[in-house]
Amino acid sequence: MWYFCGCAFYTIAVFVNAYIDDDSTLLSDADTRSKGKLLAVHLGYLCVLCLVVQAAVSLRSHLSKSMLLQNGRGGSWADLLFVAALITVYFIEEDWLAAAKKRSHKRA
Repeated sequence: MWYFCGCAFYTIAVFVNAYIDDDSTLLSDADTRSKGKLLAVHLGYLCVLCLVVQAAVSLRSHLSKSMLLQNGRGGSWADLLFVAALITVYFIEEDWLAAAKKRSHKRA
């Protein structure tokens, strides 16, 4: 259930952020990419995110104690690296979704 909720939240965040962009062509007639391709690529990113989560869970037992110690109000170094990996995947997908818009601006 957690994977489904996480994937649903990520999907909403990615597409809403890409859609509300001022010059967004996402899901409009100006976007020449097929909706099936958008869905297929997004499902690929969801699979990557699930692999990152699985790797983070399984690697925790192999990390040193210093990586897992929580310092103050923040999380551990392992948590920081995990969140950085998730944010990196998010911004890579956002860049891909905006790529058609960027190319159309360069032509004008």
